[in-house]
Amino acid sequence: MTNHRIRIRRPERAELPAVAEAYTAANLHDPVLSWVIDDEDARRRLAVDTGPEVTMPYLESILLSGALVIAEEKTGVVAGISIWERIDYSQGTGTSTLQDPEGAQFIEHTYGEFADRMKLLIELTGQRRPQAGTYWYLSNVVVDPDRRGQGIGGAMLREQLGQLDAERVPAYLEASSPRNRRLYERVGFTDVGDPIELPDGPRLQPMWRPASAEVARSPWTG
Repeated sequence: MTNHRIRIRRPERAELPAVAEAYTAANLHDPVLSWVIDDEDARRRLAVDTGPEVTMPYLESILLSGALVIAEEKTGVVAGISIWERIDYSQGTGTSTLQDPEGAQFIEHTYGEFADRMKLLIELTGQRRPQAGTYWYLSNVVVDPDRRGQGIGGAMLREQLGQLDAERVPAYLEASSPRNRRLYERVGFTDVGDPIELPDGPRLQPMWRPASAEVARSPWTG
């Protein structure tokens, strides 16, 4: 069911504090983040402590070089956020954070006792992502828990996928739950290989959506 009180749009830089606050709240019980930081109080502390230092700069970088799409209620409340990164190996994007000494130090500083799990997540997912060409990567899509089941996630996806189709660029993601996987299938994504198994955690299903002019083609099928 689509919520017609919701507007899908791209935020301005001045709106990022409100977007960051909504993102942090909606992401608190994300299955992947919950696996990385398996203590809810620790997740809340990390969100508060690293918000200005981590979340805001990250969203600013997405605004500049990726795509940030929000779902906004008529009241101005941000009900959902989707974060897309444009990967272009010819431009040097797409390399793992762990390959950069400063990136590895950042993980250690930010996640503390949970850094090893974050590094493992980055390593396991990085091994399965396309390693060449240009594509858009759906880093995350979150919806306020009280507003789920209203078609908000799908509406945000269709907004960005319309642009990808116009550009004829493919997309990649990892589905973190069967429900999410069904949603992605409805907008054209298909499974790529077996799920990524996080030890004692969720199974992440790699999925690919070809460019509008590349039906049935992917980096894996040639």
